[in-house]
Amino acid sequence: MVLVPFSKHQSKLFCDFPLIGTEDFPFPVLISSSDFNPTEPRDGVFLTCKNRAKVDDEIEVNRNIIEIACELYQQLLEYAAKKEWGGIYNITKICPYSRKDWYDEEWMEEIIGKCKNTILHTPVVCTADGGMKALLDDWGDAQVFIASDGNGVVREKIWQFLYCIMPDKIPQKEDLHEWYHSLWSGCNRYTFESLSDRVNNYKNIETLEGELREIGWKEWLSNYYNLIDENEKWQEYVKNQQLNILPNQNGVFCNVGKLHFDVDILEKYKDILMDLGVGVKAWLLHLDFRCRKWFQCAETDNKQTLELIERQLNEADGEVKGKVYLKIVYMNNKSFQGLNEQIQICNAGSNGNL
Repeated sequence: MVLVPFSKHQSKLFCDFPLIGTEDFPFPVLISSSDFNPTEPRDGVFLTCKNRAKVDDEIEVNRNIIEIACELYQQLLEYAAKKEWGGIYNITKICPYSRKDWYDEEWMEEIIGKCKNTILHTPVVCTADGGMKALLDDWGDAQVFIASDGNGVVREKIWQFLYCIMPDKIPQKEDLHEWYHSLWSGCNRYTFESLSDRVNNYKNIETLEGELREIGWKEWLSNYYNLIDENEKWQEYVKNQQLNILPNQNGVFCNVGKLHFDVDILEKYKDILMDLGVGVKAWLLHLDFRCRKWFQCAETDNKQTLELIERQLNEADGEVKGKVYLKIVYMNNKSFQGLNEQIQICNAGSNGNL
């Protein structure tokens, strides 16, 4: 069974015949009752007694019908979910409505709230892993997320990122656009900003890798950075929020302001700095990534690294100095480009006796 969408100008209320003017009535399905008390031009049903003191009984009848419709709507959704009907998103859309004389807006908001509550807590979404799940769990927390962006292509890209992480918490791909258009604004929306905040919260590569399926962490991150390349607004968001989304050489996510680009620095120099108490890898961009337009890191090369080693040696104790000098001497060979700098460091540290 597949539920089809309503026609664009479909009346939502019927009293034997359609009540023309109820096309934007904020109820997700049609309500038909011969007991409705319609307005005189048959463009709605009395729901408010404003300026109509004599129609209280008619209003009560109309309201009761809609209250019953709320209960029947819940039964309909539960049955459709149990049978795993397709197209359930076609009966979850609550239209924005224009103000009408026969509306009681406060009462209407209560009805809308009941409908939304039913939609949120009924397992109406067929997820990407083939299950049926409600938008909210028993504690009222979101457990299904709707990829959200005004651009359909971007929505699909966000969906793809989420599919690699949590296929059980997103709609199946063929339904993603329909759910985006069906649900009200703010309902379980998952935007680029949401995705970026998630990367920031991973803290490190290991945590990200533990959640990924069917793709490596390097490819996933590269695709994510490619997405940022496409939109200046997102680039500004990442910078302004100082999000930790770029891995350093320890695998920890950092923001761009804390990283330097590694210009072929020798690993042995990094080890020597570790001996000197300087965790240089903490502020070097991971070797598998390069600078992009939206993040330009300062560069650090071997010469600058040797200068840092020299400064740190001046403050090191004798045991540490001896360990470092031994490593430097062991590295020396006539073909090494940094030989002169190394010799200078050793000479400085030993008062010219080498």
